[in-house]
Amino acid sequence: MLTDKTIKAFLNDLASPAKIPDGCNSSMLCGGFSAALTMKVFSQTMIKRKEEKTDDLKTTLEEIRLIMEHFILLNEKYLSASDELLSVYKKFRNREESKKNQMEAVHNGAVKAVSTISQMIKSCEQLLYYIKKNAIEADVNLLSDIGAAALINSAAAQSAAFSANNIINGIMDRKWAIDTFNNLNQMLGNIRRETEEILKTASQRMSE
Repeated sequence: MLTDKTIKAFLNDLASPAKIPDGCNSSMLCGGFSAALTMKVFSQTMIKRKEEKTDDLKTTLEEIRLIMEHFILLNEKYLSASDELLSVYKKFRNREESKKNQMEAVHNGAVKAVSTISQMIKSCEQLLYYIKKNAIEADVNLLSDIGAAALINSAAAQSAAFSANNIINGIMDRKWAIDTFNNLNQMLGNIRRETEEILKTASQRMSE
C-alpha cells in the first residue's frame, strides 16, 4: 500500500518511469503535510503558553487529525482508480474489448478518480478553517509554519484540480463533468481567497 511506504520510497517511486504514483498522489500527500503542520502549531502554541489541553483543543486536534487521515485514505482510493484506468488503457491498446465497453470502463474509472480528487479539494477547503484560526491565535514565533501550511494546502488543491481537468475528458456524462468542473473551480476560488487572507493576517502579526 502507498501509505505504508517511507517518504524516501515514495519519492523513489515518484521519480521512476512508472505511471503511478503521479502528481495527484503527491498533491494528496501535501494535503496531509499541511494538516500535520496545522496540528503541530496548535500543540506548540499551547506548550509555549503553558496552557492545559482543554476539551475544545482536544476536539480541534481530533478534527484536524481526521482531515489528515482522510487525505491518506483518499490517496489510496485515487491510486486504486488510477490502476483501474491504466488497466483499461492497456486493454484498449491490445484491442481486447469493444469500443463501447472501453468507453464505459474509462468513464467509470474517470468518475472514481475525479470524485476522489473532488473530496480531496473539499478537505483542503475544510482545513483552511483551522489554518485561519492559527493565523489569528497562534504564538507569533509559529506564524511562518502557518504560512507554510496555507501555501502547501493551496498548492495541493490547485495541482489536484489540474489533474482532474485532464481526467474529466474521459467522462461520458457531460452534465456531471461540467457540474463537477464548476464545483472544483468554486472551491479553488474559495481556497485562493482564504489563503490570501491567512497570509495577510500572519504577515501583519509578524510585523507587529
